[in-house]
Amino acid sequence: MAYWHQFCKRLGKDFLAATVEQVIGVLLAVGIAFFQVKYGIIHASEVHASLWAIAWPYVFLVVTLFLWHLVRTPYLLDKERAEGLEAERRGNQALKQQIAFQEKAKQNTISSSEWDALGDRFQQCSKSARVDYQITQGITRWDIKEDRTLEPLCKKAGAMLLQSPKSRLALLPMIPDEKDTLSQWLEIIKQRTVSHNIGHGIEHLDDGSSLVHTLGSIYGLAEASYQLCMECSAYEI
Repeated sequence: MAYWHQFCKRLGKDFLAATVEQVIGVLLAVGIAFFQVKYGIIHASEVHASLWAIAWPYVFLVVTLFLWHLVRTPYLLDKERAEGLEAERRGNQALKQQIAFQEKAKQNTISSSEWDALGDRFQQCSKSARVDYQITQGITRWDIKEDRTLEPLCKKAGAMLLQSPKSRLALLPMIPDEKDTLSQWLEIIKQRTVSHNIGHGIEHLDDGSSLVHTLGSIYGLAEASYQLCMECSAYEI
């Protein structure tokens, strides 16, 4: 019953949309003939032949269009139904992929205990270690001094931050637009700590232009990294 209701509704809608001009033409022809007879412009005996001659092409066209839509409507309904099923299938597939992605993301999320473990490793590093930086044309170069084990630990911390959604959300204003994990971690450290030995240098190039370099140092890199690890650990609980 639902199909036939939909069939009749679609048939009527498409048929009326296609034949409205023809129906108006027939009504106009009948109306003109009626007023011509009423006001004596033509005799009633002349109307039958002339009216039929005017109206029969419209009637034929309307009947033809009705038969055309009678055959075409089931095809359109089946096509729309197939498209709807395909859209539903794609929607379900996209939903499954999204759920799978979320589940995978949960599995890959760094836990609070992993941040604690990394913080412990930072505490084992030299307390006097520092990182020097140079900023030129918006690009920062880093140079870790006195304890080279800090560099791989900072890279690991930056990589862990990528898989810690709560920490990233909390630290978002400080996270730079950097793909390099070392730069991501050290840039956050730089924004949270006081830089020393800040200065500027100008490099004159052969073409007459010059580059401005901003220099600085961050002391207590290991302690600052430990504190940030503890903060991330608290976010991921």
